[in-house]
Amino acid sequence: METEKDLIYWVPSFYVLEDLLVRFKPSEGAPSRIKLKHDLCEVRGSYSRVLASLLFDVLVRMCFGEARHACDRCGVVIPELSYVMDRKSAYRLAEQFDPKTSLPKLRDLFLECWTEPYGGSAWAIIAEAAMKYWSLPSGIFIDHCVDLSHHGGLAFDKLETGFHVWHKRKYLDILDQKKNGSILDIDMPLPVFYFVEALLFRARTLRLVEALPELVISKGYGYRAVQWGSEIPGDPRTLCDEDSPGDFSERGKEKDIYGAR
Repeated sequence: METEKDLIYWVPSFYVLEDLLVRFKPSEGAPSRIKLKHDLCEVRGSYSRVLASLLFDVLVRMCFGEARHACDRCGVVIPELSYVMDRKSAYRLAEQFDPKTSLPKLRDLFLECWTEPYGGSAWAIIAEAAMKYWSLPSGIFIDHCVDLSHHGGLAFDKLETGFHVWHKRKYLDILDQKKNGSILDIDMPLPVFYFVEALLFRARTLRLVEALPELVISKGYGYRAVQWGSEIPGDPRTLCDEDSPGDFSERGKEKDIYGAR
């Protein structure tokens, strides 16, 4: 799987940016540090909007894929959706609908007397999490979504969505570290995108951080958001690699960060 499609790069990159921003003093006066803080804020804002959009798109697709298991009932809620449809077809079908209309219907469907291993309250929570996309700031929405789970474990386990977590145990270790302290104190290789690496090295040069963990870098980066039914006003709907945050020329080597699954 291409590293730019692996959330194990996307999510740590977000938390590194968050970690660096909280290290600045309110009265920071050194010009070089002020410039770094400005660049961090700019990258964090752009990147958070993109990642929030990505997670939202994945969650909506997943909800359509899960709703197939309601058999005949799914066709009552969304007539075009059928239990004989494969997951990829359900994901493609999802793109024809406005999630503001479909997500509440799917949430209610999941609550209709479903039991494991399908639907039920676990999937209703996932649908409700996606619905928060319109009411929460991007950073809070991301933090709310990254550790969602369903009956089978981590929610982001459907390859057909286009994004996935290959190394689930390592991904969860990273989430544990960010909950318990600085993500930069993690005792394992930390996967990030190339432009986050560049900011980290600037932060170390300016002694904002004293030491860095081993970094594993992905130079692949890009996402084009789903156009749900028709364009939703006010959403950051597209991002391509040429629009990546910042203007950094230092790119590390891309590799499989933990070897085969």
